[in-house]
Amino acid sequence: MLLSLKFLMVYIQVRSYWLIFKGITTTELDNLAAETCAYMTIIHPVYSNLAARITISNLHKMTSDSFLEVVETMRNYKDKVGRDAPLIAEDVYEVVKKHHEAI
Repeated sequence: MLLSLKFLMVYIQVRSYWLIFKGITTTELDNLAAETCAYMTIIHPVYSNLAARITISNLHKMTSDSFLEVVETMRNYKDKVGRDAPLIAEDVYEVVKKHHEAI
């Protein structure tokens, strides 16, 4: 199993290599690898698992370790036009603010 996983990773890297450009970020590389895996799901379903794992890993890198900070970001979210569009209800936000150290 380990050998096949290494083979899959090298294969994905080789396929992604042709789409790399100067100045590409690691987030973009992760997205590129995940998209490549998603397209390859027609070859074998295991690629969907790999795509999901890459995407989740990338999301973990982009998310704060502080639950309160994440909730505040979601509460203060603005839409594309700049209007308030909170993703967390006020009462939930207040509970998290009050108990964030215990959470």
